[in-house]
This record gives sequence, structure tokens and C-alpha cells, in this order.
Amino acid sequence: MSREGDGLQWDSRLSPGGIGSPRHTRHGVPRWVWVVVGLTFLLLLLWFMASRGGDSDNTTASPESGDIAAAVRIAENRAGYSAIEITETDQNGRIVLTGNLPTLADRLAAEKVAVSVANVIDVDNQITTDEVEPVEGETAAPPVSEGALLLQRNLAREVSANPIFFASASAELDPVSAATLDRIAGLLGESSASVVIEGHTDSDGEEQANLELSSARAQTVLDQLVTRGIDPARLTAQGFGESQPVASNESKEGKAKNRRIEFVVAG
Repeated sequence: MSREGDGLQWDSRLSPGGIGSPRHTRHGVPRWVWVVVGLTFLLLLLWFMASRGGDSDNTTASPESGDIAAAVRIAENRAGYSAIEITETDQNGRIVLTGNLPTLADRLAAEKVAVSVANVIDVDNQITTDEVEPVEGETAAPPVSEGALLLQRNLAREVSANPIFFASASAELDPVSAATLDRIAGLLGESSASVVIEGHTDSDGEEQANLELSSARAQTVLDQLVTRGIDPARLTAQGFGESQPVASNESKEGKAKNRRIEFVVAG
């Protein structure tokens, strides 16, 4: 509405505090309602992003139930103890070993192999043998030396805490992993044991391409250790591609765990 006669015009839509004032409404809804809705949406968006965490290839997820048992299974197979059973009792790194082995030395060695795996904190050894228990004061010597088992455990712990990363779909080492290789070279320098450097990938892409990529990455690590003073005669690089997963390839977290470099002490 407008009023004329005194040279001035007045419109109720511009009246301070008026119901129709553009300062107070939008599409018939008070502006403060839109402010509240906007802030609520922003808070929900921030919460959602924080709950998802990072999706980078360099993300290492915490061990899930079954992952540690799978890693122990691989380690026992390498040591020649494929006949035993491995059970993870909970998500805190507690492993139960069952089955039967020929000797007491094998029983002890199988336990030490399990202990050497990263994230294992306790082993309940229920393996039986056909060998008579030794008399008090006698011990059975394990087929694997104590020094080799200690090196295996230290190497496993290092790469578990500080995985070795590469550029995506490449054997080019990520500079962030240089410090990890420095520490690994230090561990190897304290021993004369031979070590196999194993490369592993997730299941994305072609199987043959993954095999070649894992081999190239293992060779890159070998070359890096040689430049740090490790005798190349002690090192072997081997790629396994996607054939030995330690987690499900159905999730980003599982794939991140399967993309890895492992060190196996050969004695």
C-alpha cells in the first residue's frame, strides 16, 4: 500500500519489523529458521567427514578380527607348519595354536613363529606331539635360531608400525618411507641372516599386472637397502601379487592392509 499527498511514499513491506520485510522472511519462512537449518547441515557434514576418516592409500587400519590369525597362518606355512590350526580368541592379538607336530622342538618353534608376527601379544600353545616330554632341566632346541626369530619379530613390528608406501600403481618409493628403510637397514646390520623381501598387492586390476607390480616393489626395497650398506647376497626379492591377502579386499581398509612389503628371515 502507498500513501500520497505529502511527497512521501510508504510501503508496508519495507516497514521495520513488518511481516513482509525481506530482512525477516524468505519464501514466507522467518530468516532465523534458515540460519538454524544451515548451521545444522554444516555440523552434520563435518561430523560425517570426521567419522569417515582418510581414504588415502597410505592409511593403515587397525587389525580386525581374523586379520592377525591370517598373518600367523601365512607365517606358519612359510615355516613348514601348515598342519596346525590357528584361532584368534578376540581382537587383542591373542592366538591359540592347536594340532599335532612330530617333535617338541617343532611345537616350540611354531609358538615362536606365531609370537614373531606383528600385533600378536599372547600365544596359547595347545599343540600336541608324539615325542615324550623332556626330563626337568632338558630343553628341545628349536629348528629356527633365536637370533633369526628375534630379527623376524623386529622386522615385522617395524613394517606393521611404519608400512612401506609407494606411488599409486607404481614401484616408485614414497619419500615418507625413507626413514622406515633406514631403521630396517639398521636391524639387518645387527645380523648376518638372509632375508626374503616379499611384495603383496590388493586385488584391484589384472592378476598378472599385480604380480609384476609386487615383484618390482620388492626389488625397489632391495635396491634401497643395498644403498644403505646391506650385502645384496643376503637379500632376495619376491612378488606374490594378490595371492596372499591378510584381509578382505571388499573394503578400502582391507585393501590397504593387503598392499604391503614383508620381510621373511631365511636363517
